Amino acid sequence: MAARLVLLLVMWPLFSWAQGVYLEKAISAEDHKRKSPLTEALTFQCAGVALKVKVGKDGIIRCGNQTFENLYLKPLEQRVAGNGGNVYEGRTEEFFLFVNVDGDSIQVWQQMQTLCAAYAGMLSGIENGQRKRKAVRIVLSGDVPARQIALSENRYLHVDENLEKPDARWNGNQIATASLSFGKLYNWNGEGNMPNMQYMGIMGQVKNGHKAGRLVLLRQIPESLNAFSILDGTGADFLEVEDLKLFSTYRKNKKTY
Repeated sequence: MAARLVLLLVMWPLFSWAQGVYLEKAISAEDHKRKSPLTEALTFQCAGVALKVKVGKDGIIRCGNQTFENLYLKPLEQRVAGNGGNVYEGRTEEFFLFVNVDGDSIQVWQQMQTLCAAYAGMLSGIENGQRKRKAVRIVLSGDVPARQIALSENRYLHVDENLEKPDARWNGNQIATASLSFGKLYNWNGEGNMPNMQYMGIMGQVKNGHKAGRLVLLRQIPESLNAFSILDGTGADFLEVEDLKLFSTYRKNKKTY
């Protein structure tokens, strides 16, 4: 009882900031820097989490010192079961786990596929070649066997494509998301107006991604109220965000028409 009270007191500032606002574009970044990455993302009502995994010496998929299963899959399964099949009560959007693979990609893919099969009830996937939309979508990025994954008739994992190098051979069922590392391509720091050529360049890439059937994630973005507003206007489906409190403030004050 005392431990639960301490946890509630620690998390109270987060709850007070996040009440009633669904951050439909926010993907919580830098999970390894957060004490409770999934809890923080859910408290701020983010659309998902960006995280890193590797296979430990014991053959188990890990996020730092914790297992991927214990840190993400088990608590999400409990939450989905308690919310009528959804991550957020009253909302039917998928919750995204953008998983960056570190190490032996073939081993990670094989281990992840076996692990995720046990959570098939909540995971979006491809079953007999057809897309099945459920509560949680796991998307792999990094050095992963994209072709092997994309052509699998039965899987509970998806591939994130590099938006700089889209592959027209893949349809939306095979590869449904693409990401762009803003910080590697653009030097705008989030202050003032974004240079027009850079802004138009991102908008063009986002449109090309949408034409190919991809949902687009912008990574490594500058973070300020001004930057959030401008990058939100590019049409990107998701923004990878470190400062969830600041993004929540932006979203609460965002004008809708």
